[in-house]
Amino acid sequence: MKAIGIVGSPRKNGNTEILTRHALEAIAEGGPDTELITRAGSSYWNIAFGGEKGQVREDEEGLGWGLELRQEWAHLVKKVGS
Repeated sequence: MKAIGIVGSPRKNGNTEILTRHALEAIAEGGPDTELITRAGSSYWNIAFGGEKGQVREDEEGLGWGLELRQEWAHLVKKVGS
């Protein structure tokens, strides 16, 4: 068995990462392998604008950040699957 902690915070060594590392250390004391996956440094903009149905397609910046987010998640899914 392996316990995996995933941190999505953009702040490297921030509070979320510190707490997740702490939890993984406690889990590891019980025997299971642990792994920390962090995406610190990601800077995607998680908002796209559009008030009417389909209007979001006009927000090129928002769609671009959406593509970056999709790539980040694909990386995480691949990492967890290995």
